[in-house]
Amino acid sequence: MAQSRGYDKVILETECMTAVEKIKEGLRSTPTMTIIRKIKMMQQQFADIKFQFVHREGNMVID
Repeated sequence: MAQSRGYDKVILETECMTAVEKIKEGLRSTPTMTIIRKIKMMQQQFADIKFQFVHREGNMVID
């Protein structure tokens, strides 16, 4: 969605700390390796992309 709108600098916030850690760690042999690989490939399409944890309370817009 960000790419289709022409954004090249993106901040992705999620309430899943594990997801943020896995994405930042990079590829390792884990059950989620395929999706992490896809995220890393998509990451290359942006000038700057940050993944960060946000508490559920701070994410009310999505809920």
